[in-house]
Amino acid sequence: MSKLERRMFSTEFRAVKEDGKPTRLAGYAAVYNSASEDLGGFTEEIAAGAFKDVLANNPDCRCLFNHNPDNILGRTTAGTLTLREDSLGLHYDCLPPDTTLGRDLMVLAERKDITQSSFGFTVDEEDWFDRNGKSVAPWSYEGVKRVVRKVGALYDVSPVTYPAYTASSVEARSKFLFPEGHPERREKREAGEVSLQERIDDLQDALNVKYPADSASNCWGAGKYWALEVYSASAIIYDTTDTDEYFRITYTVDDAGEPVLGDTLEPVEKTWVPSEAASARMAAPKLANARKEAKRQLAKRRLALRRKK
Repeated sequence: MSKLERRMFSTEFRAVKEDGKPTRLAGYAAVYNSASEDLGGFTEEIAAGAFKDVLANNPDCRCLFNHNPDNILGRTTAGTLTLREDSLGLHYDCLPPDTTLGRDLMVLAERKDITQSSFGFTVDEEDWFDRNGKSVAPWSYEGVKRVVRKVGALYDVSPVTYPAYTASSVEARSKFLFPEGHPERREKREAGEVSLQERIDDLQDALNVKYPADSASNCWGAGKYWALEVYSASAIIYDTTDTDEYFRITYTVDDAGEPVLGDTLEPVEKTWVPSEAASARMAAPKLANARKEAKRQLAKRRLALRRKK
């Protein structure tokens, strides 16, 4: 079963005026072929036409404020919400109720205090790519770009209060994007079918939340530490900030099968030699860091040459 996901876009959202007064709320819940920000180790694009099939089935979709079902503004089956697909993306037009919520939101939209939109959806078809543009398996740790080809279900479109969901905390963002847990891997955990690689990926997610990147030199898509080897109650992790240090961290597993990290990092002696698989994982952030530093140095040289001219 596909899992509910959410996305937020900084696109036009406004109060539509008729006879000089705001009467409707309109905006784009999704935009096509536009790279998202880092979603916790990958970026994402919505392919043009991704909503074609779901819209053809006349979905029972709601317009909610901040995705809260208690804050309903309109509904397609009631005729108070209309959806359409155009060259830019998924557009919605909502006739809000004459309630305190509806009136307040119209004022906030007209003042431009509320300017962003989001939507809740599931995915039927997707492609994943690594850093070299090569196709990879869905949700594998090599996957750094996801392209959503076909949306399976469309639950709601929502004007949203930006600070409420795009917090600096990776944990807050992750819970917003995947409110039911990380897709696919959660299903496998519940069925007891999680592979070693998926256990490593789970640990990496937990590390990104507990120890987010604190330096621009960190590798793309990673937090401060990189999971290398995972055992039954501990893991070996690598410091991605070019200190070339290894640590052991303990963890437990909660009722949902999610790893819960301990608070102590035990240094691992230099005599420890990682396995071939761990070496490959360790090489990934180092290579990303090297490429980022090379680009930074090139930009500095170009700037110096322009200043000389």
